[in-house]
Amino acid sequence: MSLNYSFPRICPTCNLIQEQDKYYPSNPWLCKSCTGEYNKRWKSNHKDGSRNHKLMYHYGITLIQYNDMFTKQEGKCSICQRHQSEFKKTLEVDHCHQTNKIRSLLCQNCNKALGLLYDDLGTIQRMANYLIGYKNVL
Repeated sequence: MSLNYSFPRICPTCNLIQEQDKYYPSNPWLCKSCTGEYNKRWKSNHKDGSRNHKLMYHYGITLIQYNDMFTKQEGKCSICQRHQSEFKKTLEVDHCHQTNKIRSLLCQNCNKALGLLYDDLGTIQRMANYLIGYKNVL
């Protein structure tokens, strides 16, 4: 027997009486606003656990393995060699979309550039040649 929560109720956190549409079906106890605040606090208190879960889910590696890669790369993007401290976001795990094998850590810009070029070596080489041909043009 499922419970029917279609009537207005009081959120125990903010003590506001709110209608059903102000609650998530997956969490009928806290209103959407309080659920969002709870999730933000939980994530900030469990950063390593949350990051570890994301890395394992998306790439099959642990936070320890990520940190090992980061240390081996001296905290730098493998392509542009800029240090993590120069970016707002952490270095991203770059992987081959065909084999799912992890290559290294890249900054967001370099990772996006590879993705936009579909990792196509011919296109990348032609771009490099293009820039070399115009290196003296202002």
